[in-house]
Amino acid sequence: MAHFAEIDSDGNVVNVIVVADEDTLDVFGEENEDIGIDFCQRVTGSKNTFKQTSFNMKNGVHRRGKSPKRGNFARVGGKYDAAEDLFLDSDKPYPSWVLDKKIARWVPPKGMPDEGNPEQGTFTCKTWNEQLKVWE
Repeated sequence: MAHFAEIDSDGNVVNVIVVADEDTLDVFGEENEDIGIDFCQRVTGSKNTFKQTSFNMKNGVHRRGKSPKRGNFARVGGKYDAAEDLFLDSDKPYPSWVLDKKIARWVPPKGMPDEGNPEQGTFTCKTWNEQLKVWE
């Protein structure tokens, strides 16, 4: 089965459609994304953009070792970044965060500190302070 994400004009994933493999094949029996897109548009009647997405993609890694494609499996409510050709789980959470294209995730400019030591009663909070650009 193939999966296609329907994307609105703002880059929001509004639907994910499961398509039978035979509805994506060209005359040589090879999967072709454009044929799948045509199928999705014909069946739904939607003029939105469709892009193929892989159920096996997460954080830039294909679970079955195949070549990575579009960062993550698209999900309704997620985003599609057309410039980077990536599916993302969310909008950019803070202005200072940057897109790590390798893992298809927004990351802070500073890594999260260690968890602390619960045995000693010390804990690290995990709230990003955008004004100070630090974890609190």
